[in-house]
Amino acid sequence: MAIKSHPQAVRFLASSFVIETSFILVLDVIKLSHMAMYRSASEKWYNINECETGDYECDVSPTNHIECSNTDGSYECICQDGFSSVDDVCVDVDECLEANLNECSEHARCNNTVGSYECVCQDGYEGNGFECTEVIGECEILMCDSEYTMCVRNSTDHEACVCATGYRVGADGGCLPTSCNIGSPCPSNTDCIPTESSFICECKVGFAGTPPNCENVNECTEGNPCGDEGTCRDTVGSYSCDCKDGYGFDGTTCVDINECVEENVICPDNQQCEDKEGSYECVCKAGYKKEENGCVNINECEEPSVHLCHDNAECIDIDGAYRCECREGYVGSGRSCADVDECLEGPSPCPRSAKCVNTAGTYTCECLGGYKYNNTRCIDIDECEDGQSCDENAKCANTDGGYRCTCNEGFRGNGFHCELVCTPAECPNERHTCHVEISARGLPVPECRCKCQGEFCQTSEPVCANNKQTYNSFSEFDVTRCENPELDLELAYWGECQETCDSVSCASYEVCYDDEEGPTCRCPECTQDLASNYGPVCTVSGSTFASLCALLTHACRQKYSDVRFTDGPCIQECEVTGWTKFEACSVSCGEGVKRRTRAIKTQPSEGNRCPDLEQFEACYMTPCPGSLCEDYHCPRPGAECILGSLGQKECECPRRCKGQDKKEVCGLLYRENPSTFYNLCQLKRIACLYDLPYTVLHDGSCHGTYVCIHTSAYIRLHTYVCIHTSAYIRLHTYVCIHVYKVYKGSCMPDSYICMHCMQP
Repeated sequence: MAIKSHPQAVRFLASSFVIETSFILVLDVIKLSHMAMYRSASEKWYNINECETGDYECDVSPTNHIECSNTDGSYECICQDGFSSVDDVCVDVDECLEANLNECSEHARCNNTVGSYECVCQDGYEGNGFECTEVIGECEILMCDSEYTMCVRNSTDHEACVCATGYRVGADGGCLPTSCNIGSPCPSNTDCIPTESSFICECKVGFAGTPPNCENVNECTEGNPCGDEGTCRDTVGSYSCDCKDGYGFDGTTCVDINECVEENVICPDNQQCEDKEGSYECVCKAGYKKEENGCVNINECEEPSVHLCHDNAECIDIDGAYRCECREGYVGSGRSCADVDECLEGPSPCPRSAKCVNTAGTYTCECLGGYKYNNTRCIDIDECEDGQSCDENAKCANTDGGYRCTCNEGFRGNGFHCELVCTPAECPNERHTCHVEISARGLPVPECRCKCQGEFCQTSEPVCANNKQTYNSFSEFDVTRCENPELDLELAYWGECQETCDSVSCASYEVCYDDEEGPTCRCPECTQDLASNYGPVCTVSGSTFASLCALLTHACRQKYSDVRFTDGPCIQECEVTGWTKFEACSVSCGEGVKRRTRAIKTQPSEGNRCPDLEQFEACYMTPCPGSLCEDYHCPRPGAECILGSLGQKECECPRRCKGQDKKEVCGLLYRENPSTFYNLCQLKRIACLYDLPYTVLHDGSCHGTYVCIHTSAYIRLHTYVCIHTSAYIRLHTYVCIHVYKVYKGSCMPDSYICMHCMQP
């Protein structure tokens, strides 16, 4: 069988191996550097037998059983007969394993050899092994006369009666046993000892002499084998011992008897049997001690050095022993007790408004953010009444464990920062009215449209405009004026347009004048004589006019329908400016105060006073060096460390953020959109109240539009975050953040920059 082909086979483009030609023949062959497979002879090409020339690479050493086999144009390395290739190695074939691999007779035995096999005829057959014929033996004729003989073929190829296996020919010609296992070959008082080819007989223990003459030995005369605790008594082939009380004969000598085991001794209560040399004694059991009235219990729990109970276990004394049981809140064998984390076992033992905190042997319930402790339970904090951070243009709604800020109608934002939907810039035409509409996305958006403005919009009386055109109502006129600003329309008077002032009804305090264009209603002008007749008057709104005529002219121009006044000038109240921002804290570290002021705009009349012009408030700076708050970071996001009334460190959420300077920041709370916050204080306060991680994206308000793209990214803001300024991300809660991509972990070099990264 071939085990491999030559690795450098020659391939010819010609169709024949032997080519005759009368001209130079060029063969297109792949030339090999060390062989030429064909040779020219008289213009004929013949195959070369590489196996004869020795030009082959087969490993034909005797131990490898490989030989070279010539082929057309090449050769093969094959296994010798009787060998087969297994993983490119020639191994011997066992022809005796299968009948089709050998030619032995069915009455022959196959014996495998290296590279071949041999056949040997079975007993009772003769031949060369490939052919075997039955032999008719003489044993069929002979009749051996003893049960210890058998018929066998001898060296002369004849059969005869011989001693059977295990027997030998004796002196008298009979067959004797050759083994201790056949019959009883030795006499009495002897033992049969097997040898390599036969056996010998020796006197038994307790006998002396030469077989078959073996005499009893008296062991009692050869020293006292029983010792001091017994008397020796000789027997045939042995001896025995008569032992004293408390001792027994073990076959060799007298030994102590364990009465506690062999005699089932019963001791008094709380005692146990203890064996002694030649006797026994009842002693107190473990956990008991000897007293006059017997064995009494020992209380191991009264002696800490005696019992092995754990420090967190209780020692319980029991009769004759003690038991260790782990105290409540611990688990174990009692000799070792481990704390039970009640917070991890099954449902939390604390109410929904508190979190479970494991302690040694027990647990405590700490109120969650948005709750406060009251007697034995956590109650909701109404943040709307206690320091909420909603925008001034938002409504605060208390929720269970928190609160919600919703921008008022006409405003938009996240509730913490609200801005007008309709700003002056939205509708630059003063005759347009900005209306808040709800977009398809449910967001408030501004819409500019003309709408009647003023107190007369609901009247149905016709009006005459300055273009001498009558309108069915003031509303129709006002909307027309808004939609057509190029007409420059003004209200002339109420009612249909007339030719003269006779039928014209002017508005309050107006006077009708017949002009060239027709009747016109306008406010009267006060003459100096008229003004001097009435003197100053004071309106109910607190405004002083030089005269009643001046007041009526003002009311006419302002379209007032009712004027109320008193004679004489108004009494002046004190007018003050708004508060300034709080000044810097009075200290650079620790707790101090800060001040703000306001100024007088208008001095009051005599007898009136102005309100306080200064206001002070506590402020907290970074902890002073050496204080308890130094290097201490509150675990709650946004919380600040302060020193309590007893000098202990405490963590509390920032307060009175609106009283500080307005320095807007664009911040991100966990699972929320980026939002603009009044200042960093407000962002930290909200994060603290809701126990939410936060980060500052950048200074100033958030800007631009929000775009969502789908990604598979998730973020956690419990660690430092990195900001990339030209990307977007969709968080796993399906909210979008604007123009910033937040990455978990460290920043990638040359790709991302950290901006305002801060640890919550």
